[in-house]
Amino acid sequence: MKIGELASRTDFPTRTIRFWEVEGLLSAPARTSSGYRDYDDHAADRIAFIRQSQTAGLTLAQIRQILDVADDGTVVTDHFAALHDGNDEHQNALGGYDVYRSDPG
Repeated sequence: MKIGELASRTDFPTRTIRFWEVEGLLSAPARTSSGYRDYDDHAADRIAFIRQSQTAGLTLAQIRQILDVADDGTVVTDHFAALHDGNDEHQNALGGYDVYRSDPG
């Protein structure tokens, strides 16, 4: 899907999606023959996780750390526990992450 479609589906502006791509929160998508970004459904799931994590109070740096660990195929529970410092809202974000990891797209 093009970036505009992803923005509509996730309720985030295209500018935010591009920013997250530059910051390493989203992987660079494939490109169409005409150069447009071509996101898969996994990008929408990842954005949903980023949204949940921000709502839970995690910083973008913390979210990036979790995503980097997960992208390496490592179980993130211990890493996340070190970041979450007993905050129940943070724990709720991890629950969303489990959903995100169970269906990578």
